[in-house]
Amino acid sequence: MFGAISQDQLLATPILNLVPHDGYSAFQARNDRLLNKKLPVSTTETIMLRLDQSAVHVEVSAVPIKFSGKDSALRFIRNIEERVNARAERENLMTQLAQAQKMESIGALAGGVAHDFNNMLQVILGETEFAIEENAAGNLNSVLAASLVEIKKAAVRSAELTRKLLTFARKQLYSPKVLDINEVIDGMLKMLRRMIGENIELVWKPGSAVWRIEMDPSQLDQILANLAVNARDAIANVGTLVIETGNIVLDKEMFRGPGDIKAGKYVVLSVSDTGCG
Repeated sequence: MFGAISQDQLLATPILNLVPHDGYSAFQARNDRLLNKKLPVSTTETIMLRLDQSAVHVEVSAVPIKFSGKDSALRFIRNIEERVNARAERENLMTQLAQAQKMESIGALAGGVAHDFNNMLQVILGETEFAIEENAAGNLNSVLAASLVEIKKAAVRSAELTRKLLTFARKQLYSPKVLDINEVIDGMLKMLRRMIGENIELVWKPGSAVWRIEMDPSQLDQILANLAVNARDAIANVGTLVIETGNIVLDKEMFRGPGDIKAGKYVVLSVSDTGCG
């Protein structure tokens, strides 16, 4: 337990060498109880040191005795490393379970809100479509037409947000689609510029002949929105946010990254800014 190679080596080691510095006061209190007050020390869990100064969890109890006519103490020390590790693992599992239950409750709430909001959005989209058709059929008002188109775009984006909430609530699965990433980003530029503000220049550098990708378009929207917000927060005043796309081929020799990424053809989405951090 203490890493001694022999009984003699352990007996020759002063007991204080096995006590951590922050445990001296508690050790002295137990010694006083044993040797001066002649009272036993009830079983308690503590940390002691092995001979190599590594920590070990132990269970300690002691009783006062007479040894060779002198006041002494008989100590019982038991290694409880396995028990402590098992308890820590159990507490970790309980924490994970509580977190899972919490997320389940949040998911149920998010799903209910998203469902109601989605119903209202369908009304907004329907009425907007009707207004666009009516405006086109009558005396065309170009300013009104442009505003209606923007309203429709905002409603479609909001519908995507509700879909994310429903996905989070596990009421709707992810819906991967084959996408032209440049086309998706093009459609988000106006929204991204509004998010980052006038002081930050958004530079869009679409790659040439970028391969198509398969993913949920709402996830791509969320990634870009999050990165734009991070850039805005990192840039103190005036700065630049650059979004680039391109193709890359990874082979076994050039790629030594972690995870399950395999060699092959990939599309690169690069987002950089002039902010700190």
